[in-house]
Amino acid sequence: MAELEKDILFYERLYPINIALRKLSELVDSTLIAAGSDAYTGALDVYAYAKINSGVSGLEELRGMLGNRFKGRGVKKEAEAPEEIEITNL
Repeated sequence: MAELEKDILFYERLYPINIALRKLSELVDSTLIAAGSDAYTGALDVYAYAKINSGVSGLEELRGMLGNRFKGRGVKKEAEAPEEIEITNL
């Protein structure tokens, strides 16, 4: 019985720490998502500026780097219409 009581006491002490760590982890995750979003938006703004002002010293290299980063993320072409399927009564 003494071992069971130790396990219960250990669980009761550890549980609130686990809850606190989970909350902290959620806050860190939210902060990472917000920071990543801000960085992405800022990079897109810089890329757009560099595209508009091509030929300005130093912007060509930056535009190339960012262009590689955002390659294939532009406006997508319309998907082809699926083939028509004839449905018959069975």
